[in-house]
Amino acid sequence: VELDPKSVWAWRRLGDLLDVHFGKFEEAEHAFRKALEIDPEDALVWVLLAELQQSHLGKYEDAAIASKRAIEIDPDNPDGWINLATVQSQYLEKYNEAEVAYQKAISLEPNSPWLWTEFGQMLMFGLLALGIMVAVGWFMRKRKAAQSQQPGGAPFAFQGASPASAARAPSSYRPENVGNDASARPWERTSF
Repeated sequence: VELDPKSVWAWRRLGDLLDVHFGKFEEAEHAFRKALEIDPEDALVWVLLAELQQSHLGKYEDAAIASKRAIEIDPDNPDGWINLATVQSQYLEKYNEAEVAYQKAISLEPNSPWLWTEFGQMLMFGLLALGIMVAVGWFMRKRKAAQSQQPGGAPFAFQGASPASAARAPSSYRPENVGNDASARPWERTSF
């Protein structure tokens, strides 16, 4: 860099060294930005900047922007698509956009087992998140409906229990003891 401060290659290489080998992430970002000042059309620098921002700096929106810029410059480079898919699925929870980016990356590298695995995991976690939201919504609706039908507002865990089944429950789990710290949490007792 000292010999040729206008060399994109030198700034890009410095940023890569600072990032990968020395863990100086802010300095690496500065080096990548210097390279982009010299040549804002260098897709590889945009890819490296996006990877750094996503992996080490927690700048997820910036990483998505850098990935999109890399794609604008070189839409046939799978690395820009991979970065975009990763940041959108793992950090920004934009699963629809991530799916499109993964599909594009896979179309460019169809024989990459890693890409197929990442895409499958994104689909799995996206469905898992959706399933959890549906389950929580169902639970909350059922809880609200059950509470509105119970006289006296008994805690949800005991609604619908018959007096006989409540009598068989350990005393620490009976409705009248809920909230009583001594009986509700027997594992906190000091004597055995």
